[in-house]
Amino acid sequence: MSLRLTVVATLTLTIHVAAPQLSEACLSGRDGPVDLNSSTMLFESASPGPIVIRADGTHSVLHLRHDLVEGTPGELLRRAGVTRRLFLLLCDLRAAQTPETLFHIYLNLPEHADQATRASHLLAQFNFFGAIRPGDTTMPVWQSFDVTHTIDVLTRQGVLETKVMLTILAVRPFDPQSRPSVGRIALVQQ
Repeated sequence: MSLRLTVVATLTLTIHVAAPQLSEACLSGRDGPVDLNSSTMLFESASPGPIVIRADGTHSVLHLRHDLVEGTPGELLRRAGVTRRLFLLLCDLRAAQTPETLFHIYLNLPEHADQATRASHLLAQFNFFGAIRPGDTTMPVWQSFDVTHTIDVLTRQGVLETKVMLTILAVRPFDPQSRPSVGRIALVQQ
């Protein structure tokens, strides 16, 4: 009697038309200010250097592009989300070693939020698999996330009227010697 085992593998490819523009958005700000089409960039991280992710969590305020200060963040995001997709970019991911955990990014997460509130403010999940090591000069690793739906829900709730602050939390503890960091965070429209 012979036993036959059949393995079927399914490969799903997701292609984003905006990927080349998003890649350029991350790469163009690598050594200085971002030089993007003015209709693309909405918000960018305020820190002058890399955003180091701490074991107890990290906050990063996103500042409105200087020539878009005519309204509140909520107004701008409502208008942008009506006709365009909104993407969160994490540019230049680096780590001394892989932190071996998943990270969650929340938008305007209230202090002491319960599980349901956390879920409603969750923008993205990411990890540092493949992140480059400090001092490495290879092509930076970056990730993008379509956050249109979550931002639409939060703007309707009035959560984004005065500020745009991200909270990055590790799902489980990680070795602080891994020193994970994000070079720049941006919110763009496509």
